[in-house]
Amino acid sequence: MRRGRRGSMAYHLVMRRWRIEASIVFPRELPPMSGGAFPQRLEPVTRILECGGRVDGIRIALRPSEQPPVDLMHDVASLVFIVDLEGDADAALDLANPVIESTIESLSYQLQVVLHVHDLEVIEITAPVVVGEERDILNLPAPQGYNTIAFKPAMTPLGVRTRLQPDPRTQLDKTEPRSSRALDWYLKALRSDLQADQFMFFWIATEILASGSGIRVEEPWITRCGHRVESCPECDKETKREIQGQSRQAYLRQVFGLQPAEARQVWEMRQMLHGASPLASEKMASLPQLSSLLRVGLILELNSRLALTGSDAPRLDANHVLVGPEIGLAGSRIITQWHSDRSRRIERVRDK
Repeated sequence: MRRGRRGSMAYHLVMRRWRIEASIVFPRELPPMSGGAFPQRLEPVTRILECGGRVDGIRIALRPSEQPPVDLMHDVASLVFIVDLEGDADAALDLANPVIESTIESLSYQLQVVLHVHDLEVIEITAPVVVGEERDILNLPAPQGYNTIAFKPAMTPLGVRTRLQPDPRTQLDKTEPRSSRALDWYLKALRSDLQADQFMFFWIATEILASGSGIRVEEPWITRCGHRVESCPECDKETKREIQGQSRQAYLRQVFGLQPAEARQVWEMRQMLHGASPLASEKMASLPQLSSLLRVGLILELNSRLALTGSDAPRLDANHVLVGPEIGLAGSRIITQWHSDRSRRIERVRDK
């Protein structure tokens, strides 16, 4: 997703205050049963705690939204962040991103419900806020809104080539068990709505095929102090063992045709999504492209293993374009009394 930026140097050197408001659907709670008996009246109660404070230097506030409840069991909460910086709305959101993500993760875990920001607005509120003047805004509208790093929607490649009308008489050759299991995970990836899930399912399919390919990179055992032990000092047998990361990268190069740098990036992403390193937003930005690299290779390899040829064999152009459902609207809007009141409201929320 692209968000607009202005090029003026003066525009970036002025200290500006930005208000970031995230609208979140919050679950309501039914009152607990007393003594094992149902209450006389089932009236859901709100779970939105009106409070404010600072997180990593950024002012935050949570309160019930002015929007009406979604339904009987769901409220709309307003989660507000105040950011001061020399930059535009895009830069303000970038600065606040870590706090926004950590706050939503914390609230989700406390509620045991994954919360989603269905609408997010960034608007300049540098004082004085005058009704009728024009201020810069950035809006990530519903239904996608704002997605945290682990819940980015899967992007769709343009360039998938298939038969216009699939033939039910064409059956896949699944006599080889690994091909059948890899196909199952490949189809799970196509079904997934989340980019991280799609990559992991593509990777599982890749790993199933790679483990039976015979492509292995082996090295002698290396001790903790860094010494290579070529053979056992007792029986003289070789101590060679498979280096999984190098083996999988070799498979990606030899079978999928990836460049060494691409194969290394795919493996590093695999490690990150398996918890070997923390999720990093700058690396997660490459997830759609890395998923596509796996998909291109998997299609070619599965076509061969499932005995699909000619017009029956699907393919994905190597140089395809990715499109996604996230959008951002950047521009300006006229300040109303409603905006003016909101720019001051956070200052009236006491830290609790």
